[in-house]
Amino acid sequence: MDTSSSMKLARMQGECRGSRMKIEHRARTEHTLNKASATLFCRYSKR
Repeated sequence: MDTSSSMKLARMQGECRGSRMKIEHRARTEHTLNKASATLFCRYSKR
């Protein structure tokens, strides 16, 4: 029981770390996309 619970805890921690990295990566990509779209919008709105 102790070994299974500790393994479950470790797996939960690993999944949490992976999801956090995924969330950070998604936020970074969305930030760059928003930046690019903002520059494009400014460029086209100046015309």
